[in-house]
Amino acid sequence: FINVTRKGTISVLSLDGKESSSAAPGDNDVLNVESDYLFMGAKVTHDSFSPDIEYGFVGCIDEVTFNGAKLPLMLTSMTGDKASLKRFVNVELTCPESLPVPGVCGSHPCLNGGTCLEINRSEYECSCSHRYSGKQCEVDEAPCSSSPCLNDGVCVVLGHSYSCKCPMKLSGKRCEYGVFCNPNPCQNGGRCEEGSTSAICKCHHFTGPKCDRDINECIQNPCQNGGSCLNFYGGFRCLCPSNVTGDYCTEIVATS
Repeated sequence: FINVTRKGTISVLSLDGKESSSAAPGDNDVLNVESDYLFMGAKVTHDSFSPDIEYGFVGCIDEVTFNGAKLPLMLTSMTGDKASLKRFVNVELTCPESLPVPGVCGSHPCLNGGTCLEINRSEYECSCSHRYSGKQCEVDEAPCSSSPCLNDGVCVVLGHSYSCKCPMKLSGKRCEYGVFCNPNPCQNGGRCEEGSTSAICKCHHFTGPKCDRDINECIQNPCQNGGSCLNFYGGFRCLCPSNVTGDYCTEIVATS
C-alpha cells in the first residue's frame, strides 16, 4: 500500500506503513500544477498521444485514490465523479501470477531518459539519450536546449548548468518570481507567492485575498487559566490573573 501526502512544503511517502518525509527548500508552499493530467506508473516527459515513457512500473495496481476519490482504472468505467480515464499506454489488463525479479537495473539508475543495460548481476551500463553523458547520464551537455527560462528570460550556459537573465522585475532560477508579486500586493506584512494565474497571499493575524481584514483571535479564546482576551488590529493580548503569566496565561507565577 503506497500513500503520498503533501502539507505545505512537507511531503510524506508511506509504503506499507513505513514512512519517509522530505521538505522543499524555501518558504513557498504553493504547488502549481501546469497540466490537468495525472500520469500513473511511469515518468512521462511530454504530454501527447505518443508520450516518452521512462521508469515504467512493473507490478499490479489495484486501486488509486486521489483526494479521497477513487480514480477509474478500467475501460468499462472510464469516467468517475472526479476524474476521467483518458488512455492506456503499454498497459496489460491482467496481472501475472509471478512478477519478474528486478535485477541491477530495477532501481532505474540511468537518469534523463537513459537506458539501463545489465552487464551482470551487480554491474550495469547506461546508454544515454542525446544531450546527456556520464555514468548515469547525469551530465547535461546542452542545458539551455529545453528553454528552461520563463517569461522571456534569456538562458546562459554555465558549464553543464545554466543561468537565466531575467527581464526587469522578475527573479528566481527560471525567472518565475515577480509576475504577480512585484510589487507585493499583500498588505499588513503578508508574504506573496506566485500562483499560476494570480498572487497568493500568506497572511499572519489577517485574512482576505490581500491580507486586508483583521482576524479576531479572541473568538477562539486562546487565553487559558481564566485569562481575558483583548483583540486589537493585527493581533491580540491575554490579560492574565495574578497567579499566571505568559502570552497565553500558561506559566505559573512562582511564589515565595
